[in-house]
Amino acid sequence: MNIFFCFDLSEKKSGWSTASAQYLNKIDNKLIFCNKKDLSMPDIQYEILKSPLKYISNPILIFIDYFKIRKIIKENVKNHNASVHFLVEPYVLFLPLIKNFFSNVIYYAHGTYSNILYNNFKTKFIFLFCLKNITHFIYASIYTKKKLNKNFLPNKNCKTYIINCATTFKLKERKPSNFFFILSVGAVKERKGYSNLINVANLVVNKFKNNIKFYIAGEIADNNYFNDLTYKIKKFSLENHVIFLKKVSDAKLNYYYNKCSLFILLSKDVNDHFEGFGLVYLEALSRGKPIIVSKNSGASQLRDFNKDIFIADPSNVLSISDYINKIYKNKIKINYKKNIKTLIDYANLNFKNFKIFTKELI
Repeated sequence: MNIFFCFDLSEKKSGWSTASAQYLNKIDNKLIFCNKKDLSMPDIQYEILKSPLKYISNPILIFIDYFKIRKIIKENVKNHNASVHFLVEPYVLFLPLIKNFFSNVIYYAHGTYSNILYNNFKTKFIFLFCLKNITHFIYASIYTKKKLNKNFLPNKNCKTYIINCATTFKLKERKPSNFFFILSVGAVKERKGYSNLINVANLVVNKFKNNIKFYIAGEIADNNYFNDLTYKIKKFSLENHVIFLKKVSDAKLNYYYNKCSLFILLSKDVNDHFEGFGLVYLEALSRGKPIIVSKNSGASQLRDFNKDIFIADPSNVLSISDYINKIYKNKIKINYKKNIKTLIDYANLNFKNFKIFTKELI
């Protein structure tokens, strides 16, 4: 029996939800605790869990929900030869209360929230206990492992893996629209690096004199940061060149992915927060689009599969804008098929690593 702790399975846009859904598809014999069900899934699902961040801010909530969870586990786990999979980091806080039911404890570390669990005084003691009892530790990327190992390591008997479970996308080459535009996707907050993106737009438009639009799709997560960005846009007279789409429908987002000339996300580390991977890069590659990847992201690993991928220091706006200028003026040719193959090769590595993981799990 495999017991899973997931977030919102009905919503496939977030990294948590996408990775969880694709992970679940690869493992049989499952029972799922979640915040919200995916009604298309045939598996048993229980909508019990609160938002992961609520458990961090108020760990007492763990004990409140524990009794419902414990009853279900007792009814379904008939022996201790079972596995529990924490696919969203904060849910591992339940482990001290349920660990005796399981022989395998799998923890999927995406990035940021492992650091928060470690550094938050409300959760650090519980999290340190959890680390001692995790048997299989999955890092979403090499970058995630590098960032997390600065703070903590799993116990010495724990098996560790680097697997990005969200690698299954529809693959179809999409040529851009006749009008050159650049797309960036992610919530509007400091970690996504939009301030540097506006600096890039300033050079592209005002220095290189290119008529290029930059579209930013993502909900506004930080109003103060958004206000600073809009001030900066006005300062550089970029009102007609940098457009916030805010939160958009799946259909509209697909349109922008399909029609864009280039995808860019200039993520950066901000205190405990970092980009464990950035699945939006894979969405763009699935259409064959050229991408500019922040070196402060797990997606920088993609260059191992395609030397043409531009890995950027997010603060080096001159280098980034010069690269965009060369693409715009056809000094750099785009190989759409090679970009799609990059995603295929990266996915194949992850599938291989996941097979190793599941074989060792048994």
